[in-house]
Amino acid sequence: MSENSKRKIVLFPANYESNVIYEHSKELKKYEISFIVTYKENEIEVQKNSIYTNDSEKALMDCDVLILCDNVQKMGKKAYINRINEAIRKNIPIYTSSFIYKWLGVEVFKDAETTILNSYNNRICTSSKKLRKVTCPVISILGDGENCDKFSLILSVKKVLEDKGYSVLVISGNPLARLFNCDVLPDFLYADDISLPLKVKRANSFICDLAEQKLPDIILISCPSGIMTLNDYEHNYFGEISYVLSNAIISDYGVLCIHYSKYYTDKYFDEMKKLCKLRLGVDIIKFYICNQTYNVNTEEEKVEYNFYSNKFCKENLPTEIVNSNIVLLPDDKKGIETFIDELTSLLNENPEII
Repeated sequence: MSENSKRKIVLFPANYESNVIYEHSKELKKYEISFIVTYKENEIEVQKNSIYTNDSEKALMDCDVLILCDNVQKMGKKAYINRINEAIRKNIPIYTSSFIYKWLGVEVFKDAETTILNSYNNRICTSSKKLRKVTCPVISILGDGENCDKFSLILSVKKVLEDKGYSVLVISGNPLARLFNCDVLPDFLYADDISLPLKVKRANSFICDLAEQKLPDIILISCPSGIMTLNDYEHNYFGEISYVLSNAIISDYGVLCIHYSKYYTDKYFDEMKKLCKLRLGVDIIKFYICNQTYNVNTEEEKVEYNFYSNKFCKENLPTEIVNSNIVLLPDDKKGIETFIDELTSLLNENPEII
């Protein structure tokens, strides 16, 4: 697809998720970012880069699709509803996730042309009692919770593998990965009225069907949420989604994305490796320390996320962590390439995997 035939998209709001899409925008094959719309009071981002604007009416004047990103900062509904109404008035289609759709309510979207990126209307067959297997290596990207860079990491790993000539099937837990020609995990994984065994069978069929259709050299699966409860206020579905996916498809190796902290130790890494192996059957070969951390707001009973720069995190992490051969850091392209070389070497050494 030529540059001229790309669809122009506007992202709202300006947050971590929209920033990831912007940082990887060169890998967008079908879309071109026109603007990222900030909240009205946010002048800082607007001043930093012309791609940002707080004039949503202007942004939507020359736009093919409005993309509603996740509510990372836990803001109110009003700004989202205002953007939706503006898109409706201008007959602009909206792409979003089932999470935003359900959070805002069906009525808000009733007059909008809306595509829910992680909704699959076609029936996923689960007639066989026996789980199927895939014939290529599977790499899982896990996390200790939300906002720990799984989305950015899977896009980075995908690019490096494809640049090396591999055919990659990416199945992401982030619905907006569809913008990058990735497949995304269906929203039945979050359903309260579907049993865990049925979720495992459906996930197995979904992944195996994709593998049979696309015949990849390698499969990357990003598991949404966290591998276990983060704290009293962020339960991460009690680790159910990672558990379902790890039982649906056997992973050969994995990366665990963890929130930024200066206090990680070798003992912590060893214990997390054991946990992932015993609970999920995944051999963790790298820990990806993201630029996000969190605080617990006990008064409002919620978790608040803080986002730091690459420079801040690298300068404040202990040298032994930065130089550790089991640690990956954001924006470390050489580290990602080295990781891919190590990974392919491991896969080639194990004939049962290849």
